[in-house]
Amino acid sequence: MEKSAHLVQEFMSGLPDLKTVVKLKIMTHRLKIALNWCKEFKKSLLSKRAECCSCFAAVYAENVTSSFSDKDAIDCFVCGATYSLACAGLNGKDTRVLRSKRNIKWTCLACCSSDISAYLKSLTSVISLLQKEISELKDKLDRVSPAQTASFDMEDIIHELEQRTTKKTNFVIFNMAEDGSNGSAKVADILAFLNVAPQIDTNNLKTLRLGRMAVGGKPRPLRVTLLTADDVKLVLRCANKMKAYPTPKIFISRDLAPRQVENKNRVLEEF
Repeated sequence: MEKSAHLVQEFMSGLPDLKTVVKLKIMTHRLKIALNWCKEFKKSLLSKRAECCSCFAAVYAENVTSSFSDKDAIDCFVCGATYSLACAGLNGKDTRVLRSKRNIKWTCLACCSSDISAYLKSLTSVISLLQKEISELKDKLDRVSPAQTASFDMEDIIHELEQRTTKKTNFVIFNMAEDGSNGSAKVADILAFLNVAPQIDTNNLKTLRLGRMAVGGKPRPLRVTLLTADDVKLVLRCANKMKAYPTPKIFISRDLAPRQVENKNRVLEEF
């Protein structure tokens, strides 16, 4: 203690000699060694010793220091098994990242293999289901006649779509007697009976008889054009009320495009 006090006194005086400086460096080095020993001792006390599931070596499952060695370890996120960094294929930098980022987890090879196996089983079942659906679609396609497949022309499809768009604002009245007029007055009466006249502008509706007039034959269908497609939907929703209309056999239907008519007739023939 007297020597240390003497050295400190000389150092504080501002005139230390070379011998004093050397002694101070030796003391500083010894102090660093003591601090490192304390850190290692703390690690031995606080670290959780475990056994690696791969090499069965004693490892630290929880490292309390910033330096890493082969004896440090990491736990699998899925099964909780402990592996040394060497057996896990990790280094100190990888482990620091895994422990600092909570959203990044490490999984051992055994758990990865089981996950992959389960994923492959689910993927196989999905593939089998898709193959079954493809086979069913092929069977349906084989049952389609050549005349039908030949009719699937791009120009026909575009024309069909244009007609369907145009016909969205139309509906058709069947079995309404022809009296030489355009039928707008009777249409207004029908809309009033369906209780939709207040929501529809009946002054701007348009009517047209479809087909050629046959002498003494059945009345031609009357196509009615409204301002919007929503108006037509409103009329069609109330079309069932026509069963109670004073004039019998009059009914309302959508204005269908040619291909829609074909599909409807084909369905009716099947039933």
